[in-house]
Amino acid sequence: MRRLHVDGAGAVRRPHPALRLADDPVGGHQRPDVHAQAVGGEVGGEGRSPGAGDGLAAAADLLGDDDVAGGEPVVERAAEPDDGDGAAEGQPGGAPGAVADGRGGRPGEPAPDGAGLQPQRRAHDQAGRLVTGHPPSAARGGPQIQFRAARGGAPPYDSFMRSISTAERRARLVRRHRLAAEARTDDVPEIARSLVVLHATDPATVYLSVAARSVAAGPADVERALYDDRTLLRMLAMRRTMFVAPIDLVPALQASTANALAAKQRRRYSTMIERGSDLTDVPAWFRKVEDAAHRALLARGEATGAQLSAAVPELRTQVDPAPGKAYSRPTGVTTWVLVTLGCEGLIVRGRPNGGWTSSQYRWAPIESWLPGGIERVPADEARAEVVRRWLRAFGPAPAADLKWWTGWTAGEVGKALALVDTAEVDLGGATGLVLADDLEPAPPAEPSAALLPALDPTPMGWQDRGWFLGDHGELLFDRNGNIGPTIWWDGRIVGGWGQRKDGEIAFRLLEDAGADAAKAVAREAERIAAWYGDVRAIPRFRTPLERELTA
Repeated sequence: MRRLHVDGAGAVRRPHPALRLADDPVGGHQRPDVHAQAVGGEVGGEGRSPGAGDGLAAAADLLGDDDVAGGEPVVERAAEPDDGDGAAEGQPGGAPGAVADGRGGRPGEPAPDGAGLQPQRRAHDQAGRLVTGHPPSAARGGPQIQFRAARGGAPPYDSFMRSISTAERRARLVRRHRLAAEARTDDVPEIARSLVVLHATDPATVYLSVAARSVAAGPADVERALYDDRTLLRMLAMRRTMFVAPIDLVPALQASTANALAAKQRRRYSTMIERGSDLTDVPAWFRKVEDAAHRALLARGEATGAQLSAAVPELRTQVDPAPGKAYSRPTGVTTWVLVTLGCEGLIVRGRPNGGWTSSQYRWAPIESWLPGGIERVPADEARAEVVRRWLRAFGPAPAADLKWWTGWTAGEVGKALALVDTAEVDLGGATGLVLADDLEPAPPAEPSAALLPALDPTPMGWQDRGWFLGDHGELLFDRNGNIGPTIWWDGRIVGGWGQRKDGEIAFRLLEDAGADAAKAVAREAERIAAWYGDVRAIPRFRTPLERELTA
């Protein structure tokens, strides 16, 4: 039995699933297998060139200690050399099932009765396969559907999907990501929850993401949430990327992602030490040094990497991480050990030595943020919670976007989806997912302007960005796929901006969005300039337009 896609205008389209088909035991139908889709392999963190080999990852580990090198260790931003197809984190496009504008079906096709129907509810069997429930009944406002006898006792039927257009996706984005003026708030943790997590590879991004979505909150309010109230925590998680997370989400991030990342980091660093030193039984040695560093930090309460190196002699061990390579130089293992302890959830990055653009963090035991440590939760349940939050903030979206954002395997994504009540919707020919209780149409939002920083969580939330990026990717992304500062109007990117040496915010609109948009962007640029004050912050990953505007 074929599936009909019915859009809001009542036009019927033939199925165009974004996901490969798998056998569905219900009535012998063929249905999209959300869980089996994979787009390439594991995805590395930002800063990775497509196709980059071992050299980039090895070079990324050479900086050593954060407080010695003057910044957050690059290892936390670079990808593993074996992370799959080399897709960079911010790479525009490239996702299958690119989203069109979602407006209606093929010309000349008749519009059936029952347009705008509620989409199919979804459940999953124990094997994680998609099982689609019955269409809504007439009593619930849906069409009356006549069922015929079917093999296996399941009635065949044409299932209906609600269509969500590009305009509606943008309306959801504007409200849920707090880009609309009426959606802004000065509650810093709530801003983070609205986006699941705040992107923190560049420390300034955390603050500027809050600036774009707040009314009167300033840098001091962000610092208070991070280091005084401790309602936010900085940690490595999805895609081996640094985030600032709401404290209530930390157990789910730890169990779903960080625990596995800790084991992976430990194996990787042990291999590099074996290659670049004369040490024997390196895995045991590395564990011993971890334990010594942890004990030293517990005794001190808070310390920099340099202070811990002075207290633990093994941390000063020198390693050549890339023997024979021109770029290689001996480095200490302090950063490697502390990064691994952080991934394991035993220690946390505290207040930096410097202002809000600094990444020279002091380390503290996790108990400073969470008395008793991070709560242990089953990994599958943790992934399901992360999926729920992502769909609430970023849905509807294809499953490929979810897999990319999490960096999990297709199997892990499938198991998580099996625990979440979702619905399928039609995204103009591609199949998207939403939470089953999140199907109400989103009314249009009042157009508003926003200046988002480089690596902001909104444009970094999807792999397929065509529905809000347009043709502007070449100017707004660097060669490694990292997005720079962007200007948003009415839920789409319309330009870029940058901070000049004198503090002025320079910007350029890349399309004609109208006089109202131009005026609103100019006002927002003045507001962001005032937010910076005397601080100057150059993005860690510079993009063509940002360089040009600030030259």
